[in-house]
Amino acid sequence: MLVITAGALMEAYRKVKGPEGKCRATKEESKTRGWQPPQQNCFKVNVDATISNDKQLSGLGVVIRDSAVKAIAAAIKTTKFYGDVAYAEAETASWGLQVAKNAGLVALIIETDSQMVADLINNRRGSKNEIFWVISKIQDKIKELRNGKVQHSLRSCNVIVHTLSKLAFVYSNAVVWLDSFPTEIMNVFTSLNE
Repeated sequence: MLVITAGALMEAYRKVKGPEGKCRATKEESKTRGWQPPQQNCFKVNVDATISNDKQLSGLGVVIRDSAVKAIAAAIKTTKFYGDVAYAEAETASWGLQVAKNAGLVALIIETDSQMVADLINNRRGSKNEIFWVISKIQDKIKELRNGKVQHSLRSCNVIVHTLSKLAFVYSNAVVWLDSFPTEIMNVFTSLNE
């Protein structure tokens, strides 16, 4: 786990806050079908879940990149699958926020290919009872950031993190890589051009 001092965290916040203090998708991004980097001084946290029905497991994947498309962090882990894909997707968004927080990142766009989860987090849809607490936890984490948002993306814009979520089934424990990545993860980044 990455440990960061309060002073370093505040300095990082000042650097990434940006002139308006908000991360936002560009107008062009909302019209395109491919992955787009976040604005300068902001980080995009792409999250996705993959399901293994036979193992009753969810593979969770997280990729965090900056405006120069540099991978800042990648993470995978498995959790129990409770029979609801939206729950697994919400769990992944929550874990992605935790990975970003542990990396000291505060200006974030969380991007998921689950329209339902994005709508629930953004209060555009009434909550499903079985994932209410996960959504509530995500909303609280975003409020703590003071500079974060959640948006939906097409699966075609989330190919790298979807591939990483499948790798979670190969590892027995949660794994988080910061700045330096093993060859198999670098191969995922370079072979899939979003």
